[in-house]
Amino acid sequence: MIRVRCPGCQRPVEFDNDRAGKPVHCPECGKGFRLPSIRPSKTAVKPGEPVLEKRDKASQGGPPIAVKQDEWGDRSPYAVQHDPGPQKKEEEERRVSELVRRAERLKARERALATVDKPGFFYKALAFYCAVITVIAFLVLSGDAVLAAFKRKMHAEEIARQNADAFRQGGAPAAGKERDWPLSTTERIFGEKTPYVVVQLALVASTAVNLVLLGIVITGAEKFRKFDSYNWVVAGCIVGTLVGLASSVAPVSLFYQIMNDSGMDVYQYLGKFLGGLLTLPFPLMGLASLLVLALASRKDIKREFYWRPGQPITDTDEEEEAEEDDEEDDDDEEEED
Repeated sequence: MIRVRCPGCQRPVEFDNDRAGKPVHCPECGKGFRLPSIRPSKTAVKPGEPVLEKRDKASQGGPPIAVKQDEWGDRSPYAVQHDPGPQKKEEEERRVSELVRRAERLKARERALATVDKPGFFYKALAFYCAVITVIAFLVLSGDAVLAAFKRKMHAEEIARQNADAFRQGGAPAAGKERDWPLSTTERIFGEKTPYVVVQLALVASTAVNLVLLGIVITGAEKFRKFDSYNWVVAGCIVGTLVGLASSVAPVSLFYQIMNDSGMDVYQYLGKFLGGLLTLPFPLMGLASLLVLALASRKDIKREFYWRPGQPITDTDEEEEAEEDDEEDDDDEEEED
């Protein structure tokens, strides 16, 4: 039965289900209206559709009611479980094995990154410090060359003025006053009579070459920390060793002068001592380059330069990992003994 309320008299009236959606008249007031249509429920059982039996919880073990199989979904105890077959099982096992191997490989890479992080950072900081000292040394030596050239020019002008005065008085030209100041640093390096332009060009060229070489060292240190390029690391370490050995002459000579020259005053002594301390990191950088090269040549570190997280894991990687595990076990046994 269809139970509705009359739109005219507002009284409840009933009609048969077969009149759903058809025009009717109210038996009380006679007003005509159309009955609403009956929409089938989504969970209604259609003829010929498979159904399952489900107990009504509220009925406490009452008779089973018919429901659609869609209400159970995959949780249905009567759902058919298809056997994936041996091929799919092998694919699933292979996929799981690949995930496990990749996870272990990533853990090994994280351990290697932790091993090289601090040495690479200090090595890069040392090379960067040497680059800063190179720029400061260029500025100091350039200023020293300017001051030395200015003093020589003033001395030459004074001699020329004395000669001009002697010529006007009809006398012989002056013999020239000897210089009464010591040689500057650039004069001791390049010579007293070397032109100022040549000295400046030599300073600029040497500084530029040194900065380029230190740039190679810094780049190699950065790539060492990220396992980016093994060739860059080797090149940076070789260049760092050569620069460190060549630059070690400066602190050695300064400390040698401090120990053997007793005629220096306090300011000269402090200047040479400070210069020796500032240039001391150059030989330390050369030593650090050798240590970084030795660390990068280790088997577990070197292989990280040739593998990326997105690349597949080969059998060679597994063999190397197995060898490393065996070596670690042997080391542990030796320590226990």
